[in-house]
Amino acid sequence: MADKKLLMLGAIQSLFEGSMYIFVSQWPPAMAAAVTKAYGEGSTVPFGTVFSCFMACCMVGSSIFASTSKSGIFLERHKTKMLMLASASLAFSTYIIATSSDVYGLVLALFVFEGCVGYYFPMMGTMRSKFLPDSHRSVIMFL
Repeated sequence: MADKKLLMLGAIQSLFEGSMYIFVSQWPPAMAAAVTKAYGEGSTVPFGTVFSCFMACCMVGSSIFASTSKSGIFLERHKTKMLMLASASLAFSTYIIATSSDVYGLVLALFVFEGCVGYYFPMMGTMRSKFLPDSHRSVIMFL
């Protein structure tokens, strides 16, 4: 591929969205295990409440993107920081499940990741409009 920016954009999209799908399939059993360990057998996880909190965190991430993009800060610098924060939050949640199953730490780590997801979608849309030519964007995104 001639354009390294397009290759990097595709790699970021593939890897981040792959981690999102893993997150979606793994947070309910991880949360259930942490709650059971913390509060004993028979405890239940309020999945609807947790999911609505995830959506609120996603909205916060989108709002942070909106405020940082209006301030004129370079998007590429924030992209790297957001990806590092998302990786750290997933690594921290994995560490918590493997060692202590601390419910509050797990919830915090998952909320931070979901905030990064909220930042990711408008960021990627902006990056795609910046680096993908209009004539090829729909074909590339469809693949």
